[in-house]
Amino acid sequence: MRLFEDYLEDPLGERRDHPLARMALQTIAHTDDKRLRDEIGKWIDEQSACQIEPDQRANLIVHVEFALLVAVLQDRIAMLLRLWKQVDTQLQLEGRSSMLFHRPPDDYLGVIPVAPMGNVLAFQYVMSASDPEEPGDLRFFRCMGVGRWLMLHLPFVFAGDGSIGPHTLLLSGTSWAIGSASYHVQARVNGILRAPDNEVKAIEQSVFTFQPLYDAEYRPIKISGASPDHRPKALRSLLHELARLGHLNRVSLLEQTRDRLPPGRQKILLLVGSYEEARTAAEYVRELRPEWNDQVIHLVPDDDEFESQWSTGSTGRGLQRGLVAQFGIGGAWILIAPLLAVERGHNILNERDEAAIGAAYFLVRPHPRPDDIAYAIHAINRWALDHHANLEWYAQRLKTHQPSLEQIAETFRASAYAQWRRLLQLSMVYSALEPQERHAFTWTQLVTIWQVIGRLVRGGSPAQVFFCDAAFAPRTVEGSMDAPDSSLLASMRSVLRPYFSPDDRSVSATDRSLVQALYGPLYTALEKMGGVADASLS
Repeated sequence: MRLFEDYLEDPLGERRDHPLARMALQTIAHTDDKRLRDEIGKWIDEQSACQIEPDQRANLIVHVEFALLVAVLQDRIAMLLRLWKQVDTQLQLEGRSSMLFHRPPDDYLGVIPVAPMGNVLAFQYVMSASDPEEPGDLRFFRCMGVGRWLMLHLPFVFAGDGSIGPHTLLLSGTSWAIGSASYHVQARVNGILRAPDNEVKAIEQSVFTFQPLYDAEYRPIKISGASPDHRPKALRSLLHELARLGHLNRVSLLEQTRDRLPPGRQKILLLVGSYEEARTAAEYVRELRPEWNDQVIHLVPDDDEFESQWSTGSTGRGLQRGLVAQFGIGGAWILIAPLLAVERGHNILNERDEAAIGAAYFLVRPHPRPDDIAYAIHAINRWALDHHANLEWYAQRLKTHQPSLEQIAETFRASAYAQWRRLLQLSMVYSALEPQERHAFTWTQLVTIWQVIGRLVRGGSPAQVFFCDAAFAPRTVEGSMDAPDSSLLASMRSVLRPYFSPDDRSVSATDRSLVQALYGPLYTALEKMGGVADASLS
C-alpha cells in the first residue's frame, strides 16, 4: 500500500523516480503492450510473497495497467481544476463551464472544513446494469468539504473576530432521525410545532399492509435485489397482478382500492426505484389497460426538455416533478413516481386542501444501489461531526488527556481515512449488514418512507399503504418468521419500539418525547400492520 501511495503522489514521476511512474508513461505512450505487461508482471512477481496462478496473474496485470491509467487521469484532472480559474475569465467561460468545474463560492472556502479524510478527487468503476459482460462506466466524483458543519456553526463562524454570527433556525421534523447518517442533524431540538390532536388521531387511522403478490406460477414477486436483467420482468409481473381484470368481478386490485377511498381522495401512488422505471411501468400499465391511457401519469425530472409539460392522452407524456401538485386537481388517478422524487417538498392536495392521494403502493423496497457511494459520504461526514471535538475520544486513542494540536490533527485524519476505506468496502446488501449499519440504514429508509407517506396525510387524512415487494419480508413469503435482520418492516418496528416502551432505559426521556411526537402515527401503523410474520411479536 505504501508503494501505491507514494506513486499516487506523483504518478508521472515529475518529482522523483518510481517504477510504477515509469510504467505509467509507457501505458500512455502505448507503444508495445506485450513489453509493458511483461514489465508489470515482473513487478507483481517481485511484490508477491507467494506463487500466483497464471490466470490470476494475467488478471492482476490488466488491473494494474488500468489503475496506472486512472491515477494519471486523476492527476491531470486535478491540475486542470486547480488552474481552471486562471483561464475561466480570460476565455469568457464564466457560468458556462461544465459541472466538472463547479465548486463552492470562494467566500465559503475559508469557513467550510475540508473532508475529514482530506478532499477527495477520485473515480468509481460501475459495472453495466443491463449487461455484466459490457464495459462499465468510470465515474468521477469529488468530496470537497463538510457543509453541514457550517450550517450548524453559523452563529459562531465569526467568533474569532469578536462578532456574533447569524442567528439560525432549522425547521424539519424528519431531520431528527438519530440513527441516520443522511437525515439526522446533530443539533439540540429547542421546540416542536405539534399538529392538532384531531389531525394526529386521523393520521393514526392509517392502515399499513404487507401485501406480496405472486406470479402465474405462484412464486412471490421480489424486485429489490433482483438481477438487472430480471428486475424489469419482476416489476411487470407485479404491475400485471395489480392492474389486470379480476376473474370474478372484473375489477382490478387498483380499482378496488380506489373505490374504497373517500370522495376527493380517490387517487393512487405507485412507487418505483427510478424515473426510468416510472416511465417503463407507465408504458406497461397503459399497454395492459388501454382504457386507462389518459388516467396514468408518470413523473419525469424537472430538467427533462422532451417532457417539459404535462400532457396525457395518446402521447403518454409525463409530469415534471416540480408540477406534481397539479396531479391533485387533474383527472388522472394513477401516479407512478420514483420513491425519492416525492419524499419531500411537494404537497399534492385536492380542492379541499386535503391530501388528494388516498393510497400508496411501494412496488420496490427502498435500497441504495450497491455501487452508490452516497451512504459512505454521508456517514463519513457524520463521523467527523461526532468526533472532531470529542476530547474523550482523543484521550482514549492517544492515552493522554493533554494531546498536542499536532497529535489531534494526525489522529483525526488517520482515523477518518481508515473509516472512509471501511465505508467504501461496506457491503450494502441488507441481509449482510452489521447490526450498527443496519440500524443506521433502517433509520434512513424509515425517514424516506415516512416522508412519502406525509404526502398522503396532509390535512389530517388517513392513508392506505401497501408494501408489495416480497423483499420487504422475504421469510414471511417463504412461510417462516422474519426478524430485523431480514425484514426492513420488522427492523423499522424494532428501532422505534424503545421510544414507545416506558420501561425501556436505553433511550433518554427527551429522545422518547421527540420520537413519539415526530413518528407516533408511523409507529402505530407499523405495530398494527398485517401480513408480516414478525418473530419479535410472537
